Amino acid sequence: MTDGKREDDLLTQEQVLKATGLSVRALRNWEKAGYVKPVNLTGEAKRYTRKDTQIAQAMVRYLGRCANLQEAYKIAIQGISAKNRRNEKIAGSNKGVSDHLTTRDPDKIKLHPRFERLLEIDEDLEESLTVEMAVAGYYPPQPIVLGSWPGLKAPC
Repeated sequence: MTDGKREDDLLTQEQVLKATGLSVRALRNWEKAGYVKPVNLTGEAKRYTRKDTQIAQAMVRYLGRCANLQEAYKIAIQGISAKNRRNEKIAGSNKGVSDHLTTRDPDKIKLHPRFERLLEIDEDLEESLTVEMAVAGYYPPQPIVLGSWPGLKAPC
């Protein structure tokens, strides 16, 4: 742990740049202005919290509609706070609903041969989704549903 944050909860500069679409120069400028606050690990490159990355993503989205960076930052903070309140409300309302659901290791999910060609994975899309989920987190109210039908031993 560093500065009260677990290292696996922090993102690299490369991940932040990919998630936000910012240039290295723009990210440095936003750091200097205090919009993004890197966590310095001893002997390692800077890391960034998920929250700061979410704020930077929101700022990028709002920049075209705002007069300046400060206004985009204020709107981003308000949007992130509202999103967190909404997620807490959803999580509270879903208590007990997921009791009958099970979790599975994604690597152990087998794709049925009938569906292999239907579900080809675009590697660029997979990478962007991985980064997005690392930044924003996984949204539990929208689970991955595995298909099953009579005669099948286990969902696939």
